[in-house]
Amino acid sequence: MIQIQEVVNLPLNDPELLWGFNIDTPNTSYKTDKYEVLFAGWILGKKAQVVSIEVISSGRAIQKIPVNYSRPDVAQTYTEVSHAGTSGFLAQVGVSELSTEVELLIQAVFSDQSRLPISMVKFQKKLPFLEQVKADLARSQTRLKQIQTEQERPQPNYFKPPLSATYQKQNDSLLKYATHLSDQEWLEVIVKSVEHPFVDGIELPGFPPDDIQRNIVGSSGKQALGEGFNFYSEIKRYAANLGVPLTRDSHILDFGCGWAQMMRFFLKDVVADNLYGIDVDPAMIDICVNTVRQGNYSVVKPEPPTQFSNNSFDVVYAYSVFSHLSEPVHIKWVEEFSRILKPGGILIVTTQARRFIEFCRSLRGQNHEFAWYNALANSFLDTEAAFADYDNGKFLYSPTGGGPTRPASFYGEAVVSPGYVKREWTKYLTFCDFVDDPTLLPQAVIIMQKPVNNSLSSQIDTTEVESASVFPLPQEIVHLNASWQPKSKYSSRNTSIALLAIEKLLWQKDRVILNNLVFRLEENKDNNWELGEDCFILYKPKILLDQYERFFSTHQEFNPDNVVELGMWEGGSVAFWFEIFKPKKHIAIDLQARADSPYFQKYVSDRGLQNRLRTYWHTNQADSGRLNEIVKQEFNDQPLDLVMDDASHYYELTKISFETLFPLIRPGGFYVIEDWAWWHWKGIEKYYSEATPLSKLIFELVEAAGTSHEIIKNIVIYESIVIVERGDLIIQELSDFKLDNYIYRHPRT
Repeated sequence: MIQIQEVVNLPLNDPELLWGFNIDTPNTSYKTDKYEVLFAGWILGKKAQVVSIEVISSGRAIQKIPVNYSRPDVAQTYTEVSHAGTSGFLAQVGVSELSTEVELLIQAVFSDQSRLPISMVKFQKKLPFLEQVKADLARSQTRLKQIQTEQERPQPNYFKPPLSATYQKQNDSLLKYATHLSDQEWLEVIVKSVEHPFVDGIELPGFPPDDIQRNIVGSSGKQALGEGFNFYSEIKRYAANLGVPLTRDSHILDFGCGWAQMMRFFLKDVVADNLYGIDVDPAMIDICVNTVRQGNYSVVKPEPPTQFSNNSFDVVYAYSVFSHLSEPVHIKWVEEFSRILKPGGILIVTTQARRFIEFCRSLRGQNHEFAWYNALANSFLDTEAAFADYDNGKFLYSPTGGGPTRPASFYGEAVVSPGYVKREWTKYLTFCDFVDDPTLLPQAVIIMQKPVNNSLSSQIDTTEVESASVFPLPQEIVHLNASWQPKSKYSSRNTSIALLAIEKLLWQKDRVILNNLVFRLEENKDNNWELGEDCFILYKPKILLDQYERFFSTHQEFNPDNVVELGMWEGGSVAFWFEIFKPKKHIAIDLQARADSPYFQKYVSDRGLQNRLRTYWHTNQADSGRLNEIVKQEFNDQPLDLVMDDASHYYELTKISFETLFPLIRPGGFYVIEDWAWWHWKGIEKYYSEATPLSKLIFELVEAAGTSHEIIKNIVIYESIVIVERGDLIIQELSDFKLDNYIYRHPRT
């Protein structure tokens, strides 16, 4: 797998050399499973014609691409330049002989043979899945051999003593230095520290010898750090999305820390005294204490409990640990982590995925150098039955054995299915996500969260539970049956917060559950409703939310900060959309002369959302003056990212709201109109019999989009919602916006 990490256009020292250029591909979304990268674009010389493009690696030109490809689009723009129509370039560049991570310099060659660097392309070659799994297995085999050599002995505690004044100063200096770096810059610093322990005068954590690194994680140096960084990035992303963003005061536990492959990355975000690593291997703890030094490290036994107090950690993570534990042992650790996590804290671990079963089958009928592969070849022998068990939500375990200190009942190869997680782990924690994306990590990732009200803790010691919000989530709601299969089609990387949240929705007949909040589906409510008014009311069926999911799956980088909602009925939709988008500011209006429900008020108060979530009752969506006043007051002239209209559904009123608020949306933002097609639904004729169809407005929006993309860049129409993307026309030109003024129709003859 070739994945482009960065494409940077270099500054031109002499702007008179070029009319312009563009690299159409590759870009950061470019991926290929071939050892070739497609380079395409155009370049137009001003003083002299550009005759070719050179691709350079480590000072050596690996390919020269002629500039003679037809580009009529460039010719249309640069009509005065004779060779504009043939200013394109297009060629596949072979990269099989290059190293795993490469920086390619792209430079233009002029007709006079002078050269001009124009761009830098960074890319990474990822191992094919088979090689990636073999590396992981080699690491596991070596680690198992190390464990087998350990004799039964009392487990020492390797918590390091309080730091000396010198090391405490070093701790503070490192955090102060790293805090101002981006995550990518921090990775570059850590990679540089492999060979240079001091970077910019700051001492970085040390490393064990390469052979020890490889024995534990299957690789060393830059490659090992790259894998660790990917997992670190996912932990930070999920922590932020689930409401526990990392701060210097966060407390983090690395279960199975090894030589601190990942722990060192968190020194950028968290005070070192709040970082903890535990491992069953005393040798690894010795390495951490003597090379990393910063952080707290201790040996643990194969089964809990740990010495940590209840509610100690914001984040617990484990990489390639739950892929080896037997079912009884791994459940004990899930229970232990639910005890030591703080309310709202997250657990993120990896396990072998469904495709691992097929990998084991691929090893059969061969002679392998490693006995470990032979053991895998004898694992999950009935492949189809194993697939069926996985799909039916069962736990799969192959007792490969771990020698005298690690019997087969404890150690082997584990494949934890999402259905099993959903059924068994939710007895202790709330399910958040299950991601199986081999382009991201070689194993599947499980993300769980401890409820803020500890409503799942009936089997857990709760003597030190902290008080928090008390939004009820009945036990029977959480324990779904095994037939429910969570989705895993979206990777968390570059995925919108909204899409991740929609995937977490738990739908039942009369309710939908999100982040431990119950939203009663009012149209399906029956007389046996057990929560009374301690819930939110929602008038949005699953079929409607499915349409939103389809839209956000094609806009996975859209995360709105400023949201306006028109029409909130009883307030449930306001809390629902706030939980979906997690914006910086969300305001909502409704025509009804009422106030927020006590339950809604408690929701806002308990979460401290008074400045982020505001409602305006007794407000007409067609009152342009009042709408402008509210938006100016709440957003202080910042542009809107998203407007959602589920208010009157009347043509005239909806059009006034659109003309008022659409100019206030930033270019690329969206305006949503729900239930636009009511005129075309059978059975509701009596409700709107005299009204103008709302679909008339949709036709007008299509006309405006056809007239000019500067007003409306795009329109997406689903069965129940229409989503209008704002064009690039500047706001000042839309200050007195009337839709009809931006529609051109040919005069009738």
